[in-house]
Amino acid sequence: MTIRYLGHSAFIVKGKSGILLFDPFDPKHVGIPLKKMVADIVLVSNDNPCHNNVSIVKGNPHVIKGPGEYEVKEIMVLGFTSLHDKESMEKNTIYRVEIDGINICHLGCLGYKLSDSQAEELGTVDILMIPTGGKTSLDPRSAAEVVNQISPSVVIPMHYQNVDSKFTEIQELEPVEKFVEAMGAGLSEGEGTVKFNASDFVSDTAEGIKVLVMKQS
Repeated sequence: MTIRYLGHSAFIVKGKSGILLFDPFDPKHVGIPLKKMVADIVLVSNDNPCHNNVSIVKGNPHVIKGPGEYEVKEIMVLGFTSLHDKESMEKNTIYRVEIDGINICHLGCLGYKLSDSQAEELGTVDILMIPTGGKTSLDPRSAAEVVNQISPSVVIPMHYQNVDSKFTEIQELEPVEKFVEAMGAGLSEGEGTVKFNASDFVSDTAEGIKVLVMKQS
């Protein structure tokens, strides 16, 4: 299985049986480019152009926009209800996906700490994709607390400052370095695409949580 970071909160995941796209954004609202692409499944965490640009996908993908249990092309998807933030009460869907024997959790634009029951409901998470830029989503310190609640093997930050964006609101998000610091980790930037196997997550050796900062590609 491979994961490619497209920028903001968007990732494309390629497994043996299908291609999955998380939170495709509208370039007109995020201020960075995103080209047309192919995917079998599109997951949308909330109804905002920064997360729901399904039109970017060619063909006729299976689009999931809310909580529930789904199985498409041997890929299991669970959607959990949450809130974008407690002030606006806007809805946000957290997705947990099982693909190629690996459990991926994408928190969408979550803006507050999970309850113990919400964290427990997610079950085992191998790879966690978490917003860290603050403002309308988790800030670096709160994001680190949520990581500890879920306890994944690998955490990939998203939805943080991008100085290349044309928009001030994206430029003024917290930089990813602050999240890395809150996690007590060193900053080591990975490639735009990374490969994982299920065997990567079955070791009995306690190595702690790995923070993987991916390049936009």
